[in-house]
Amino acid sequence: MEGRLHQAIVVLKKLRDDLGLPYESEEVQNVKQRFDEFIRTGEPWEGNIPFSAWDRVAHIRLTRKGKIELTLRA
Repeated sequence: MEGRLHQAIVVLKKLRDDLGLPYESEEVQNVKQRFDEFIRTGEPWEGNIPFSAWDRVAHIRLTRKGKIELTLRA
């Protein structure tokens, strides 16, 4: 669980600090909700979360091995 938590924090900080996306935005909060569930359960998930305000889609993979991958696509 600690590994999943650490990865989630790193990704959320990158969204906020590197890309300038507001942490309070609906899109980032939707990502955080997915991460929270993954941290708790470890259940894998793959899907997309629209970042409509930025004309992007976040493709997310949460793997059985505890890895978090997030790619923003146009």
